[in-house]
Amino acid sequence: MTLAALTTLAIAGLFLWFYFAQRSSSIEVSNSEISIHIPIYGRTINANEIVPGSIQTISLTQDTPFRLTWRTNGLGVPGYQLG
Repeated sequence: MTLAALTTLAIAGLFLWFYFAQRSSSIEVSNSEISIHIPIYGRTINANEIVPGSIQTISLTQDTPFRLTWRTNGLGVPGYQLG
C-alpha cells in the first residue's frame, strides 16, 4: 500500500514539474551561444558549433523535408509539443 502511494505521488510530482517547467520554457540567443531552456531536452550550443549558412526558418504548414511524423520520444500535452 505504501509503495502504491509513493509511486502515485512520484508520478503526480513529475507531471507537476512538466506543467510548471513548460510554462517557463525559453530560448536565449547571444553572440557566443544559444541556450534552449526546456524540460529534459534543454541545452546550450556554442556559436562556434553552428555552421554558417545552415540556419534556416521553416514552416511545418508547407511541404518541406521537415514535416510532422510519428513521435518516438517527447512530450505532447495540449498547447505544448516537445520532442
